[in-house]
Amino acid sequence: RACLRFFGRSFGSNPSPCTLRESLGTWRQAGCIMHEGGCDQEEVRSRDDETSGTKSCPCPEVSSSDDETVEGTLEESGLLITDAVAEIDITNTRNLSQMIGQANARARGQGRHRAACVSHVFLALSVGFWVMVFGLPLYHLGFYYTLFGLRGTVIHKVAEEFNESSNSTNTFPKGVQKDNLLLTCASLDVGKMRNTAPNGHAALLESWNGNMTVWNKTNKGDIWCGFFPRSFLLNWPNVAQFIIFSVYKNTGTTINLAFQGIMGTAMAGLNMQCMIKLFPHGASGHECLNTTDGVQDNKWEVLWYVRKRGWYEKQSTYKGEAIRYYMDADTGGLQARGVFGPDGKLDPYLTWSRNDYWSQKLEARHKALRSEVCEPGTFVYKDPNYAAYGEIACLVDVALVLLLFLISKSSRNTMMFGMSWHVTWMMSFMNPSVGVLQDDDGDVMGWLGFLSADVVVVVFTTLIGAVFAIVATLIPRMGLLNTSKLHDDSVAVTHRITTVWNECTHYFLGGNRSARRFQLERQINSIEGLSADVQDHVDGAWWETFDFGSWGNRRYLLKLFDANAAEIRNILQVVKKCVLSETFKGDHNRFMESVKSQVHELVAVTAALMWLCMQAASDGVVDAAEAEQIAAQVDVVVEKEAALLTAFKAASPGISDDLSDEQIFIFAVGVWSRKVRDFALKMTSMIKTGTSKLRVTCLLSAVTSVRDTWSPSAMIQIEHVKYAVRNWLSIEICFLMGYWMNGSIFSRFNSTMAATLTLLFVKEGSHVVEYEKSTHRLLGVSLGNSLPILIAGLTNLFECNSYGRLLFQGGSIWAYVFIWMFVYFNSDMWGYVGCLIGGFGVYKLMEPCSEGGSDSEFISKYTAIGNVTVAILLQAIVHSLLSKSGPQTLCVAASRSCCASMVSAFEALFNGKDLNGLKAALDEASMHLSTAKSTVAECEPKMQFIRGRNPPFKMDLARNTLLNLESLISEMNLIATASENWSVLGSLEADSGQAESIGVLELLARMPAMKLAKDEIMPSVEILVEVMPDMLANVPSADDGLQDVSISKELECANSLYEQLAASARSFPTQQHTELTDDIRMRLSIVVRCLQHCALYLGRTEERCVMESAL
Repeated sequence: RACLRFFGRSFGSNPSPCTLRESLGTWRQAGCIMHEGGCDQEEVRSRDDETSGTKSCPCPEVSSSDDETVEGTLEESGLLITDAVAEIDITNTRNLSQMIGQANARARGQGRHRAACVSHVFLALSVGFWVMVFGLPLYHLGFYYTLFGLRGTVIHKVAEEFNESSNSTNTFPKGVQKDNLLLTCASLDVGKMRNTAPNGHAALLESWNGNMTVWNKTNKGDIWCGFFPRSFLLNWPNVAQFIIFSVYKNTGTTINLAFQGIMGTAMAGLNMQCMIKLFPHGASGHECLNTTDGVQDNKWEVLWYVRKRGWYEKQSTYKGEAIRYYMDADTGGLQARGVFGPDGKLDPYLTWSRNDYWSQKLEARHKALRSEVCEPGTFVYKDPNYAAYGEIACLVDVALVLLLFLISKSSRNTMMFGMSWHVTWMMSFMNPSVGVLQDDDGDVMGWLGFLSADVVVVVFTTLIGAVFAIVATLIPRMGLLNTSKLHDDSVAVTHRITTVWNECTHYFLGGNRSARRFQLERQINSIEGLSADVQDHVDGAWWETFDFGSWGNRRYLLKLFDANAAEIRNILQVVKKCVLSETFKGDHNRFMESVKSQVHELVAVTAALMWLCMQAASDGVVDAAEAEQIAAQVDVVVEKEAALLTAFKAASPGISDDLSDEQIFIFAVGVWSRKVRDFALKMTSMIKTGTSKLRVTCLLSAVTSVRDTWSPSAMIQIEHVKYAVRNWLSIEICFLMGYWMNGSIFSRFNSTMAATLTLLFVKEGSHVVEYEKSTHRLLGVSLGNSLPILIAGLTNLFECNSYGRLLFQGGSIWAYVFIWMFVYFNSDMWGYVGCLIGGFGVYKLMEPCSEGGSDSEFISKYTAIGNVTVAILLQAIVHSLLSKSGPQTLCVAASRSCCASMVSAFEALFNGKDLNGLKAALDEASMHLSTAKSTVAECEPKMQFIRGRNPPFKMDLARNTLLNLESLISEMNLIATASENWSVLGSLEADSGQAESIGVLELLARMPAMKLAKDEIMPSVEILVEVMPDMLANVPSADDGLQDVSISKELECANSLYEQLAASARSFPTQQHTELTDDIRMRLSIVVRCLQHCALYLGRTEERCVMESAL
């Protein structure tokens, strides 16, 4: 690290005193000597002596043996001390030094987990803060009054507290008359309102206008009804819930999830508007009040009209109950009300109307109801079309839209919000007591009704929630932007790859075997996780910039670079096997010594070229100067490749078992060099063709998304159809139960069960009831509904207008959201539970002050918990009944198919004439292996609710077999790679043509020892395809004959095959190729070595099967 600090300090912004060429030679040659503890950052300095042309450094001189230590330190940073690297002219060496230091810290994982934890803490705090801030209008009475006015139970609660208070000056809001608190704004009342009713009469609120006397909230009868109607008050917590379900660990993913939620909500809203067009009044109506003789028999009728809500009708056998209906009529916006006796006459003492007009309308309404042609006791719909076929049409619409959401390839968030609001709105639409907002003439409301409709309000609050979700990832600044990580990711990947190559080269060219190989194995394996993070950041960056301007070009180039790095990662898997298996015996030291300097130089210049490509891609523009610099470095790489090829030929390793791993290593170095070189050439060609400015436009992304979402080939896949049907059936059953069932914990027209399952539907690819996940769902939803009850109980200890309540409720919301969001971000096991607790609980926490703690409130909340429990259990039952093929069956079937594909691959190999058949079989085997690996986790015996009489699934055998199959496929893929004639290796475009054989397979097929290899390998392959799947399936006779199996982990005919190929190679014509990777002898050695590895993995599988058969 001291060397790196010295590296950056020595050059600064002016590299003339110590040039990069001199420093990357050796530190001693550069004239700067390091002491034993490393050059101190404050002591080391470099200066020009213009008279003598020498450099002086204050560090004491050390022995020459320490040069290796210095050299190793630089190698560890991804820079090799070679003259070839020194030819690169990098002017800003300080930035390069800082970049390497940052990459080294990140690539080695120093502080990564700590940084991630801190990031999660701040993100959870930010989410909690913004939820708390946006909830202020619900629990801060000042904001509540400003936005929503004097409406809701909170105002009645405040009035009650004032009446009970001994302090008569206690008023809220400031200046508002206590008597005005008894007035209530109607659902659509907004702005300044005035009570124009005479004293002693029911309130009659009218919108204030300039023709009236001056409005003042201190005047008795003048009230403020807020900026938003009542529907906004009811849906305000939707913002908080949307934030929780949309925020994730970075900004790009959050924007993506928010957009998906908006689209799902918009689709559900569009369907709702279509249904309103078909049935303008929905299911609204009234019970038939007519009788055969035109007079009610012992029935009292109560009628009243609420402005902008419509007529209400109630019947009762008892006058006392009718009087209660009369008194409980909504005083907000009331226009007329009256009680009619069994004789059909209006009770003169139980009637009120705003004026004569409404008195006449009340009489006319009652007369119309009495004269209706209908059967007594039946329900009369306002919309005759709904009476004819409305219910059937709505039920079909619910089922069809749910199925369309599930059968499509929409993202999960789109389906969650779309289906949730769809079942909620449709249940309300089909509820006769809800209906559609109307004006005073009974027609559908105009613009104010439209703005107050649930669909519009929910879409509005969803948009606000999306904005706040994105803001939560930006303020405070936490480095969650993917665009800020793209460059760092590329630096980290480049650093990790070049460092691993350097260390592998250093180890492989050493003289002895050591435990260092296990560290190298872990480093190579860690690249896979790093590459996955890079891909996520590349995809997420699009949502942050939409590829506008230079951001699009930068993302495009870095995406290409990271894709090339991912291909190089696969090559390192081959190197890993060489490092682990090499014994450093035989002619290893002699051979590697003859190519040591050439390998070091090729690795160095390739690493330097990779850094140059990364730097050129990082700014989004490959200019002429960068293209020229890259082209010059490509020439250096080509020169070093030629030098290594010459040294390789001079060493003449031949075709032998002794040097097979060494040749594979050299081959891998050549493949890496060629891939980087091909990518560099593509980058230089971009400046000529203009393709460096390609980007994914919003239009292109939209077209692609629509095409992928509604792709028929993807939608009709059998597993996808099963997934859709399983989830659709459980949600549909819950909807029908909520629509028809009434009694116990169920109430009619309740969408709680169906809406809950739309948020908890089983993911695609799950083939068994996820008992653990179902338990987590039940736990999360139950705690999300019950914990807020406990918190609300403490909150209700404070008066509504007290500062203590404000601080306690606000702090509770912040702390609640912070805790569960942190669990969501930071816990792999309980993250899903934390998300559910936070999402379902925040709705309850943001309730305004009311008559909290009443029996009816507790009954409603625990009834909701009961409904959710029933829904989750029903989901598990439906999923279990429709999943006839359990995960064990599917895992066994996928393993059997994978083994069958491997049989085809080996047959194509030994046939010697079907390279394309070999590659096709390997692709098919990889697909089946992926399926088996995705299902094996669900095969755990602990996941079974009831095991029954079946023995436990052989998890150890399954996991070991899948690992061996993965290694087999890897070895066979390397054989296919070594057998193919490469026109352009590492091309970024997919090769749609047929692979062309270079002649390796054909030559092997002519060798007599190859027939012996077939006789050795194919019986093991047959055991793999026939015995192993049967053992996994617990077939009783699966292990018959295993006792006689001769387990061999070696290919006994390998030496003969090496000798025959070596003898045949002597007659090969002199090769004039210029590519190291085109050497036919090297390729033959690789194929034979891979066959030896295949025999090893097959032997391990046989051994495992025999061990299992003994149990």
